[in-house]
Amino acid sequence: MTGDTGRAAFLAEKNPRFVPAPKGLPGRLCLWHFPSKQQLVYSREVEGCDVVVTLQGVNEQRQMEMIPKSCSALGMEWIQVDFWACYHRHSGNSAGHERLVALFDSLIELLRAGRSILIHCAAGVHRTGMCVYGLLRRLGLPSDAALEYIKALRPITYLHCGMQRFNDMGETS
Repeated sequence: MTGDTGRAAFLAEKNPRFVPAPKGLPGRLCLWHFPSKQQLVYSREVEGCDVVVTLQGVNEQRQMEMIPKSCSALGMEWIQVDFWACYHRHSGNSAGHERLVALFDSLIELLRAGRSILIHCAAGVHRTGMCVYGLLRRLGLPSDAALEYIKALRPITYLHCGMQRFNDMGETS
């Protein structure tokens, strides 16, 4: 896909789309950008979203407080992890690595329980792509299958996350 096609795909996205989790797990996944209140309502009422995972630091987004409030009002669980703070294990951050592995294991259990999970950061590209790739690798998918899953789920994430970032996450899972 070209940059123009990728931009067209990004602009065409109006509401989150959930797809079945891989490996026969009964849950569903959605990769997304920072959701609006309306998109959270859609996710809950139309898609049956149970869990929202925010990969941003609490002070990063000026509207961050909207997510936990909306999730609570809609009966959704909210999980917040500062992905970049956890990710940089290459700088000797073993605690961050352990937090990511714990997140992946928790998400796998939620998928096994049949939960529908929306994972997002600001743009839904770098952190979201890396997190889902790490999750899929932790689940046991080979690299090629994990990349194809991400590509089918949200092409814009696949196109713009970057192979080096995906490769780095392979080391983390």
